[in-house]
Amino acid sequence: GAMHLRLLLLVLLTMAWLPLDANALSPDKSVTRYQHDVWLPEHGLPQVSIQDLVQSQEGYLWIATQEGVARFDGVGFEVFDRYNTPAMAVSRVEALALDPRGGVWAGTWGGGLVHLGLPTRSWTTDHGLPSDVVLDVVLRGDELWVATDQGVARQRGDRFVSVPGPTERVDHIFVGDRLYVGGREGVFR
Repeated sequence: GAMHLRLLLLVLLTMAWLPLDANALSPDKSVTRYQHDVWLPEHGLPQVSIQDLVQSQEGYLWIATQEGVARFDGVGFEVFDRYNTPAMAVSRVEALALDPRGGVWAGTWGGGLVHLGLPTRSWTTDHGLPSDVVLDVVLRGDELWVATDQGVARQRGDRFVSVPGPTERVDHIFVGDRLYVGGREGVFR
């Protein structure tokens, strides 16, 4: 009765005084001072060369490797690769982007772009990509942008359209008020 009510009130008041960013890393504390864990293939990670990392709103950590994508739930890995995911022609994944509708976009080295989620499917040069070597993927609002080793494209419906600009390797793209692309020849706008 009254004892439980007082305890609940005490817990609520204590929570009200906690900082909202209690899980954030302190900029004043060295990263080496935090507890850290290492996950390797013997723990379920498909391969140790990590190409990209993103975290979903549900808390999953999506990890791009040269042997597939791993979805980590804090305990174990679920691996998506060419052996268990028919939409993936190759397992080497270079870039990831979260899809706010669910799943993740994966740029592969030679297999085009793959959406892991419902539905899981792929896009290649047959769908307008400049190349099947996808090095970066950016989702800005409802627009999906892809950097390849032969230029940049953006999604239009179910196809991709090349964007005027560099037609050589583009390693990174940034979409803000303008499109910025970076590669081995510098940064272009």
